[in-house]
Amino acid sequence: MFKPIFSLLSSKSKKGETKATEKNDLSWLDPYGKGPYIPKISIDSDRKKVYMLGAAYMENSAVFFDELINFLSKSLKKEDWQSLHLSLDYFNSGSSKGLLKLFFTCKEWSKEYPDISVHWHFDSLDSDLKEEIQDFTDDTGLPIIMDENGYLTKDDLPQN
Repeated sequence: MFKPIFSLLSSKSKKGETKATEKNDLSWLDPYGKGPYIPKISIDSDRKKVYMLGAAYMENSAVFFDELINFLSKSLKKEDWQSLHLSLDYFNSGSSKGLLKLFFTCKEWSKEYPDISVHWHFDSLDSDLKEEIQDFTDDTGLPIIMDENGYLTKDDLPQN
């Protein structure tokens, strides 16, 4: 079954209470209205894959990645996924920290779930991104499989 997961994430109210996020309502990530650049995230539990596409430079990247890690942890326990496929063409320093946390967490999960894999799809001409991916691998010890055959788009995702 293939579905976008944002409708499954929760958010914190100003009082610190967790509330369900309405499907694709991610305005809480951009409190200043500057336009969130939030990656599209979907899960294909039939193929056991999670996809993260686009760009990541939202205001509250730490909150976003904490929620994503929490969701992925619960999904992993239900065996909904085992491979993470990223195709981010841009991410800011806050998102870079969130990605680093995600990769450290994947490394930890791989001790219990050895079939976990992380793939990054990008254009072979993007040498800066290739270096960034290699830095993530070096920093975390998590082998990130680099697929230099181009970025994934929503058209590459399974259809409902």
